[in-house]
Amino acid sequence: MLVSAIGADPHSPLRYFKAKGDTEAAIAALYYDSLQIAHPFLIIGERGDSRPVERSAAWLFDRIASRRLSRFQPSDGKQIATVMIEKAQLPIPNQPTVYRYHPQEFQAPRTR
Repeated sequence: MLVSAIGADPHSPLRYFKAKGDTEAAIAALYYDSLQIAHPFLIIGERGDSRPVERSAAWLFDRIASRRLSRFQPSDGKQIATVMIEKAQLPIPNQPTVYRYHPQEFQAPRTR
């Protein structure tokens, strides 16, 4: 299991997304029976450090939520962990497989 980022791509011109894509490719090359990769947009929740830009982005996306932007909604770290644990308990296929999970799969139902 690997938590990466939406937009991860080893060919990306942006360093962050290139690094995430390179990491995914390197781990996939290890030939595990099953590799599960989470692609959250923005992880929110309790952290040991201050991240004002991420907090501001999460606030902004929460306020302008729409169907067109639904894949770019912040996901709570605990929700991501819960979904990944559930996915890890699924049967492993007979051949090596890479599963990629996208932000919509980590979003808790909205209460507003």
